[in-house]
Amino acid sequence: MLFLEWRHSPRVCKEWFETVHDAAVFLKNVDSELRITDYLAEAVSSEGNSHRAMELFEDALELAEKVGQDVMVVKLLDKLARYQSGLGNPRQAAEYHEQSLEIYEKAKDTIRICEISTDLSHAYLKTKNATNSIDHFLKALELSKANELKEGETENLHNAGVACAMAGDFERASKYYNRSLSLDRELKRPVGEANNLWKTSLVMEKTGDMRNAIKNAESVMKIYKKFNHPNTRVIAGQLQTWKGSVARTK
Repeated sequence: MLFLEWRHSPRVCKEWFETVHDAAVFLKNVDSELRITDYLAEAVSSEGNSHRAMELFEDALELAEKVGQDVMVVKLLDKLARYQSGLGNPRQAAEYHEQSLEIYEKAKDTIRICEISTDLSHAYLKTKNATNSIDHFLKALELSKANELKEGETENLHNAGVACAMAGDFERASKYYNRSLSLDRELKRPVGEANNLWKTSLVMEKTGDMRNAIKNAESVMKIYKKFNHPNTRVIAGQLQTWKGSVARTK
């Protein structure tokens, strides 16, 4: 009933949580205080007060660490990382992901290590830290292969290519894109295939191979049109620009 009320009136739930929170603090019941602080943070977030929600999640994290609830600790770290990312703070998000990763590594939870490594890689990409991003994508790639997570494997190959391209290592980027492309074809993931073809087109543009860049982009257009992909117009515009550039050099 409470959670149904939450959906319709976060303010009512927030007031209730604040009352229970005060009682838990008064009774020095840390477990209850932890739970309610987490709920209160969610209610405050529902009202759109992200900064106050962050403060409450931080309080809950401190309590979870105090009582040694690792499951709750990583849950809160994940929430904090997500909030920081949403607020446009990828560096802070990466710091929370690093803490989560350390806990999962101690627990030898390879699936979660793989997932957090991927999240961490994306955070580093946003900070333009290509080296750290590549390292974590490759770690996630290795674990995806070990756990036979084919979709995770192709996505990490693609993202490793993105990070290598950011670092200016176009040869290595192309190798990762092509490996991801082969796997996407094997898995019958046409949009993934198109995404890799487009990235290889951008690498080819950088290296001066315009003929093949255009050829790949035309293949991308066929797939994107079929699936009404939102980037179809962007690709069409770039393709037209490339063709015009090539025509002027003849």
